[in-house]
Amino acid sequence: MTRSNFDLVLFDLVGTTVEDSGSGSSAVIECFAEIFVPHGLTLTQEEINPHRGKNKIEAIRNLLIENNLSPEMTGAMNLEFNRLLKEKIKNFYPMEGAEEVFGLLRSVGVKTAIGSGLPEDFCILLLNELGWGNGVFDYTGSSESLGAGRPDPIMITDAMQKLGVKDRDRVLKVGDTASDILEGKNAGVKTGAVLTGTQSREDLEALRPDYVLESIKDVTRIM
Repeated sequence: MTRSNFDLVLFDLVGTTVEDSGSGSSAVIECFAEIFVPHGLTLTQEEINPHRGKNKIEAIRNLLIENNLSPEMTGAMNLEFNRLLKEKIKNFYPMEGAEEVFGLLRSVGVKTAIGSGLPEDFCILLLNELGWGNGVFDYTGSSESLGAGRPDPIMITDAMQKLGVKDRDRVLKVGDTASDILEGKNAGVKTGAVLTGTQSREDLEALRPDYVLESIKDVTRIM
């Protein structure tokens, strides 16, 4: 391959490049469910799922409001969510083929970026735990540090600006949630929906992503 179709690929973290089901179910969903139990609420995966991919403070606040609980509890519950995530960090591991995809993109001159709606300190901890914290990506970002959550396109535009990428037609956002796809569309870049998360093919296809990928490994067939 002499030149890739893209100058920059921005990947989501959990559900796209990182698996979080080491305990048998999604660790992120488990953490969401656990922080609501002391408040008398048992949330199902179906209730939590639509909020995946969003800034977690926003997601917690929205779930509180949806269930007629006070949004003033958001801050304390977010701290507890982060604590539980860190307890479960061993349940997170690279998706099969992820590191090979990163290496192949770099070998043809494509810049790689990774971003998440998870708390910034947990993202840093997780990337270091995976050995991805130093030099694996050209850009790392979090909605928490940038002050706006997906589907706001701030993370994509920040990556493009910092990496000197100007042609939006040559930027690809890859993620496993509706928020990821809407983020990419709001940024005016190409979008790739991967089916390795907890949201359904039907829901993701309804958003008309440019590509539907069984897993991150399929990035190699469109690059």
